[in-house]
Amino acid sequence: MLSATSNFIRRERGLLFLFCLGALSIFVGLWFNSIYFLLFLVLLLHVRVRRYISWTFMWLFVFGFSYAFIGFNNHLLGWWATVFFLCFPCGFYLLGAYWANKWHYSEHTILLILFIIVTTLAIPFYIITFHDILITGLINYDRNILDVETGDNLIATTLTVAASSLSLSGIGLLFCPAEDHFERKYKKFFLLFSFLSLLVVIHFLSRTGLVVFTSCLTIGALYSLRKYSRSAIIVVIFVLSMGGYLVYNVFEDYFIRSEIVEAYADREIEGSSLRDAGGRVERWQYGWEHISTNPMGDVRKPNGDQFFAHNFWLDAAKTSGVIPFLSLIFASLLSYRHLFVLLKKGNLPNMLAVTFVTLNVSFILTCFVEPILEGIMLYAFMYFMLWGIQDGLLHQIRCRKNVFSHQ
Repeated sequence: MLSATSNFIRRERGLLFLFCLGALSIFVGLWFNSIYFLLFLVLLLHVRVRRYISWTFMWLFVFGFSYAFIGFNNHLLGWWATVFFLCFPCGFYLLGAYWANKWHYSEHTILLILFIIVTTLAIPFYIITFHDILITGLINYDRNILDVETGDNLIATTLTVAASSLSLSGIGLLFCPAEDHFERKYKKFFLLFSFLSLLVVIHFLSRTGLVVFTSCLTIGALYSLRKYSRSAIIVVIFVLSMGGYLVYNVFEDYFIRSEIVEAYADREIEGSSLRDAGGRVERWQYGWEHISTNPMGDVRKPNGDQFFAHNFWLDAAKTSGVIPFLSLIFASLLSYRHLFVLLKKGNLPNMLAVTFVTLNVSFILTCFVEPILEGIMLYAFMYFMLWGIQDGLLHQIRCRKNVFSHQ
């Protein structure tokens, strides 16, 4: 299927170029995301998008319009953000569904598309992080990224880790066997990006990133080994546990004195801990109360302080109220259901199935604890694009019963 992959790059190079170019907005400014309008215009002119419309698309349509109009009316969204949310949720979903439908016969091409999503979002933040490492060293204790020329904060560290979190999902492929040369290369590159993202996580002492990394490793390993007997899985888990225990005992003194371990320990002592999700539990509780008292959205507490929910779905309610909150909930539940059906009935190649599982785990965990809608909109749009890819493959499976039948 290498020929199909090369065909994808050759035939779709215009869309791919625009897709990757838009990620540079982190360096240029939010307005640069408008490059995606050209991408969607090309898509609308050359593709019958009506065939890709689904219930997930409809709920995203409701979410985008209600979130944009109500948020703008509440004076909480500027012109750029309003226009983006009017068009981009549905636009990115359609792009994902289009690519999945067009290239459904090639596992390699779908894997390549998923990898492009991951790297497009991560690479700009790698550049920022590695530049910061040259300034502050391996660990940034202040957890602030500074612009050398102005001395001002360049970007929130939580958003840098969030953008890199998709790459962390690559660790889930560690135990997934590669079937051919393409999958071996894909696995090696995804693992490389996973460890690069782990460096970003450690640099900024992110606890969320560690949770995503370990969760993807665990779930990816269990899913990769699902076809083996229970006894074999138990043996593998036992061997890995014993190996980890022995390594820790041999290097116990090193771990205890490690700069990284001490820095994480200081975070637990000085501030909020993992027990309260880094101080977010209180925010979530207030977010739920906020929905009933402000059904049309607001971001102010009674004392006038600005409120940040640090949750993908509660942030939608905080800004624009119940309508975008419920529509985003329904769209999310549909996507999870479609993923379950895709994995159960799709007869997907193992590498592709594990990639879908770990990417979804990474998205869900990150969206649950970070201010995605406010801080890094492109991350949310990539999430919607993943929904489109999954729905597009599921549509082909329902039509043809076996998408990758001639591999």
